[in-house]
Amino acid sequence: MTLRRAELRERLRALSAGAEAAGAPEDAREDARQRAAAEASGPRAELPAQGTRTLRISLDTLDRILDLTGEIAVDRGRLREALERGGGDGREAAEMHRESDRLHAELQELVMKARMEPLGATFGRFARVVRDLAASLGKSARLAIEGEDVEVDAKVIEHVRDPLTHLVRNALSHGIEPPQQRRALGKDPAGLIRLRAFREAGGIVIEVEDDGAGLSSARIRERVRAMGLAVDPDGLDEASLQRMIFEPGFSTASSVTEVSGRGVGLDVVRRNVDALRGSVAVSSREGAGTTFSIRLPLSLAIVPGFAVATAGETYILPLDAVFECLELPRGELRGPDGSGVLSLRGEPLPCRRLRRQFRLEGESPRREYVVVVGHAGKRLGLVVDELSGETQAVLKPLGRLLRDVSGLAGSAILGSGRVALMLDLPGLFREALA
Repeated sequence: MTLRRAELRERLRALSAGAEAAGAPEDAREDARQRAAAEASGPRAELPAQGTRTLRISLDTLDRILDLTGEIAVDRGRLREALERGGGDGREAAEMHRESDRLHAELQELVMKARMEPLGATFGRFARVVRDLAASLGKSARLAIEGEDVEVDAKVIEHVRDPLTHLVRNALSHGIEPPQQRRALGKDPAGLIRLRAFREAGGIVIEVEDDGAGLSSARIRERVRAMGLAVDPDGLDEASLQRMIFEPGFSTASSVTEVSGRGVGLDVVRRNVDALRGSVAVSSREGAGTTFSIRLPLSLAIVPGFAVATAGETYILPLDAVFECLELPRGELRGPDGSGVLSLRGEPLPCRRLRRQFRLEGESPRREYVVVVGHAGKRLGLVVDELSGETQAVLKPLGRLLRDVSGLAGSAILGSGRVALMLDLPGLFREALA
């Protein structure tokens, strides 16, 4: 039943006052106003429960999606009639199949575009995080944002917030110096944290940069030695040494506070980014600042992949991680678990057999192949039985039975109806290079 205007005004006032009394942000008060307005519009479906994910899509986009759906339905009907009639050389059916493929590809691209959101709103939320945390630490800092118009899949945005929060808090806790110290060093008393996003090679890069103290190589090396993370810490180059800060339990903080010294944070960032099929890297100059770079795919739903087969099972690799394929010379890998090192154009290439990785039964065929894949600046050879070629994979989460199997990131349904498994490259690299 429609509410009278006076009742509606009273309800809006009450809801707004309640939100303000609870210290709710403006978004919460706006939600309250929208709920009251929705009740005033008469009988309608229930509003989505709080926490339901929503996305704004233009009516023009929805209209085009509807048009394409109708065209595909018509095309499928024509194809079915052609197949039922039979006869001929199949050229008519093949032509209709190609047209259907074209329409399907256009629909898929449109749906993917509809899921894209700019990063500006996500970046903007960190202004308050920087201001409040800096004040609590007795520091002064400001946030600069670049690339707020860069668009990514809404699901990527949803999962990248926690890693970014870790990195921003880390920059304030470990990077930005107190104002007095910055003055003594000739720096602006207010530190600068920069959030930057840009497109790169079919994906996006998000950088968290600060102009603080940078990473101390001496302290990292000392911690690496104490934790036993490397046989020869003094022999590590600067890049390898800086990557050690992502190891579990790593911390160079001299004391435990609310935001540092607990040995958690950057290893969590790496795990979360790995789960997004991305990578995180760090570069730093002592006294000049630190930059963390997160590389992510544009979408998590549909993955351009490269299919391989071993022991009759199909596996999918992210296409952008595949560098080349070559035939494995017989007898080259003599390791007890079927692994070893190949010489690829004079460079050592660590190799790992998928058959042994997943404990698959049966003997290796006489002819095997090596797929050279890359991750975080390193390369690895995966030995497989067959090369199936490029494919489009719709990624699905793993079931309970496979969720804890090392080396797997998800599953996909093939055109044949069989299930293929998406390989977790970060996990495979960590195991192979350990």
